Amino acid sequence: SQGMEEAALQRALSHQLTHALMRFQGKHVRWPAWLSEGLAIYFESTSIGVVNANARAVRSAAPQFKPGLLDQLLSLEAFPEREALLYHEASYALVLYLLHGPGGFRQRFLDWYRGEAKADRPAQGIEKVLGPSADFEAAWIEWARSPKLDR
Repeated sequence: SQGMEEAALQRALSHQLTHALMRFQGKHVRWPAWLSEGLAIYFESTSIGVVNANARAVRSAAPQFKPGLLDQLLSLEAFPEREALLYHEASYALVLYLLHGPGGFRQRFLDWYRGEAKADRPAQGIEKVLGPSADFEAAWIEWARSPKLDR
């Protein structure tokens, strides 16, 4: 139907516009894949109110989130094709957690992003926002698996 086609187009435009704005805002920054994709999916979702549907998709993928995923996610410049869906879902889950999850990460994450957008190098230092990797990862995975994510 036309309504579904328009919604799909709006989602695709929001997703691609996010990538374009990130390139424009941080002209000399090479954003990590998790951030670029996570934010693109986040804004794609919020553009037409499908946050809950995407959150449910993350929760269904969350059983595949295993210890070590966070370090892998943070280190990848591009997602391996065979695991691209997992990394896309994990990227969205990470952005959602940083912006809306428990732990008070939102302001530190936004401050980090604003600071990195002014840098003339690859983005770095997210670890300072997250704190100890194993602790953060355990809390993030638990949150991604919880029913609270659907709300």
